[in-house]
Amino acid sequence: MHLAFAASDAALLVPSLDGDGDGRVAAAEVVRARPAIEGAMKSFVVVSGDGDLCDGHVTDAALTEGDGVIVDATFTCAHEPAGFDLAFPGLSVLGPSHRHVARTIGTSTADALLTADTPHVAFVTRTGEPRTPEPASSSRRWLVVVGLVVAFVGAALVRRARRRPHGRG
Repeated sequence: MHLAFAASDAALLVPSLDGDGDGRVAAAEVVRARPAIEGAMKSFVVVSGDGDLCDGHVTDAALTEGDGVIVDATFTCAHEPAGFDLAFPGLSVLGPSHRHVARTIGTSTADALLTADTPHVAFVTRTGEPRTPEPASSSRRWLVVVGLVVAFVGAALVRRARRRPHGRG
């Protein structure tokens, strides 16, 4: 799963991200905040496969070009599910005016608009037929990969513009 955030939004989710308090997130601050990012992502996104929670962990976090932070996370389910439910309870932290797009790739590719009021998306990986759970083994775990692109609109842009001193682009 790829989660992209404006740096200011990432700092709302992970208050310790801007370690020196200068209003900007530096690459070294992302590295230092990795444990806090991991903790924040556990409450930001919850993945279930056929109703069973999947275990997630952050595999990478870095700055992106253009004042962004990208977080890669992997979710491991106990069995191969036919469908997934993604819940984003952490969207409420970013405020009601934020709009986010989740792109899911399964039997088809679909985009879903997510907000604090509608923070769920479900998708089918194959035929959509229920499957009997298979026990997980160390050599066989199924991973969920979903792209999430955060659209920066409305209040996020206004808030960012207010925080940025005039004369800096």
